[in-house]
Amino acid sequence: MFPSVLSSSPVLSLIGDTPLLPLRFAAEGLTIHAKAEFLNPSGSIKDRLALCIVEDAERRGLLREDSIILEIVAMEPAEPAMLAGEMPCCHGIEGITGAYIPALLNSARIDRHFKVKSADALAMTRRLSREFGLLVGTSSGANVCAALCVARELGSESRVVTILCDRAERYYSTKLFED
Repeated sequence: MFPSVLSSSPVLSLIGDTPLLPLRFAAEGLTIHAKAEFLNPSGSIKDRLALCIVEDAERRGLLREDSIILEIVAMEPAEPAMLAGEMPCCHGIEGITGAYIPALLNSARIDRHFKVKSADALAMTRRLSREFGLLVGTSSGANVCAALCVARELGSESRVVTILCDRAERYYSTKLFED
């Protein structure tokens, strides 16, 4: 048996130990909290899933020294609002693909559904950079838009937490950096 991936790489110990940042939106009079997943070693929340998959495969004895691990990812864009039963269409939130709902999500209980326009997600992503120094991707901006809607409904004393998924350098060639 080959050495465990976990015992052979100190970088893996950094996965998941990301801070929860309080973000005070003065204009709205609201504070939300954001889990800074973009601070994982590869700059993405996907590190958590990858580590979990590798740990599980190691526990089951499924990994060999010559094993290859592939990443398969599926997410939902806001514009198609497929969860609301609408038809998929074009959107501008990079890092999110359309026209696919994973089977696991079909069986999951979803308490609320928020539609976030691409333009709003883009504007919020730029605002996060300008006001908080957070260089994150557009899906993070969309998450913050939805979190602010929830915080507005629950009131200023509520504690709403969202996720900042990944870093912005993945999107240098997109609309995020046009202006």
